[in-house]
Amino acid sequence: MKSVKSFITLIIILSAVASVLMACGGGGGGGGSGDGGGNVTLESITVVPANSVVSVGNTKQFTATGTYSDSSTQNITSSVIWSSSDISKASINSTGLVTAVAAGVTTIRATSGDISGTVTLTVTILPETGQTISYGTEDDGSLRKGLAWPSPRFTAGTVAESDCVTDNLTGLMWVKSPDSTTRTWANALIYANGLSLCGYDDWRLPNRKELRSLVNYGEATQATWLNNQGFSNVQTWYYWSSTTYANDTDNAWVVFMWYGYMQPGSKTTSIYVWPVRSGQ
Repeated sequence: MKSVKSFITLIIILSAVASVLMACGGGGGGGGSGDGGGNVTLESITVVPANSVVSVGNTKQFTATGTYSDSSTQNITSSVIWSSSDISKASINSTGLVTAVAAGVTTIRATSGDISGTVTLTVTILPETGQTISYGTEDDGSLRKGLAWPSPRFTAGTVAESDCVTDNLTGLMWVKSPDSTTRTWANALIYANGLSLCGYDDWRLPNRKELRSLVNYGEATQATWLNNQGFSNVQTWYYWSSTTYANDTDNAWVVFMWYGYMQPGSKTTSIYVWPVRSGQ
């Protein structure tokens, strides 16, 4: 009889516990319902890295972090839906890995339900350096990272544009045979801006990056190489860029068309000028 009474007592206790749990809405909480019953809900999504830049042909990993109503955070990279607003510029897979396709800007979005987080991604064209011989394990010559050069790299103009050469890598159009006159920086700007050639009058002094894009780091002498690529009269000396040296604004960046290095030069110095226009 004693064991039967004990069993009945246990049943009564378990029933009481079950009643209490039912009155509290169950033991689990059912997170995400937002019904005011103490459930934790997703409130925002943060995507990193923000305002990123990646070059064509390369990849970048994005991460999504969720912030919840109890102020807690959690990595939700693998559970959100990833998308790119312009897949012609960059695509993104289900794990948040972006592949850059073409130069431009796209918005990367991570979505969970009706909550989203976004960042801006800029895709740039970062070309190979031109070095093809390897001198060490996984050096530039072996990896050859960056956008592959087109073949041919440069195209001479038609009859109407016979004094101009187009760079098929950057789309820039250059004067085929830069003159042998040296000028100060101020006079270089005036000369380039006033040039009319090949039917165009929008010539200008190239900026620092544009001028340096002509350098082939696989060649010992830049002028010699360029003079064999459809150009002529390129000198093994310095050429002006339109970019001022920020640390000393009395200087501007110049490119040495012998070794290919870049350095600041006094704006009052007279050196060579190589005008450019945007072309394509």
